[in-house]
Amino acid sequence: MTYKIFLLILTILFGLMVTATPVRSAVPRSIVSIDTLAGLARKGDGASLKLLEAEANSGSEEAQLALGNLYGYGQGVPVNYAKAVFWTRKAAAQGNAEAEFNLGTMYASGLGGLQVDYVKACALMNLAVRQNKKYEEYRYNLISMEMTVDQVRAAKVLSDEMIKAGSIQALDREKGV
Repeated sequence: MTYKIFLLILTILFGLMVTATPVRSAVPRSIVSIDTLAGLARKGDGASLKLLEAEANSGSEEAQLALGNLYGYGQGVPVNYAKAVFWTRKAAAQGNAEAEFNLGTMYASGLGGLQVDYVKACALMNLAVRQNKKYEEYRYNLISMEMTVDQVRAAKVLSDEMIKAGSIQALDREKGV
């Protein structure tokens, strides 16, 4: 008798968890990490991709970064650089260092309709390096191989402006050198 009551309570609680989940899924979202969803989406699981998109649309910088990577590398979805830039930019706007760095590389290579802009690329990489020094080497390579001294100065000014504003919106105002 006690066992049946326990199962009934467990069933009711599990049912409440599933119905409280904003996106319908066989597995409650609270049990699945963004990394797991991204891994499944990378393998072509459409349901996981939809869950990942729902999380990104609700403001998860981790999900936004994951979608940017999926579309940028064509993992589980067709390569779509415009979508990669869109999602990566959203994550970078929230201060995600990896997204800032990735968006910087997109500016450096002109992906997704972006014009090649080494100043913006370096400024974004400066933001990423402030949070994680592992990005230093690539930034140094970009600076030493592609940028003039004036461009390096302009990137420093732009990154300082973004740090002061707490936002990457300065990218839209700055023309670069």
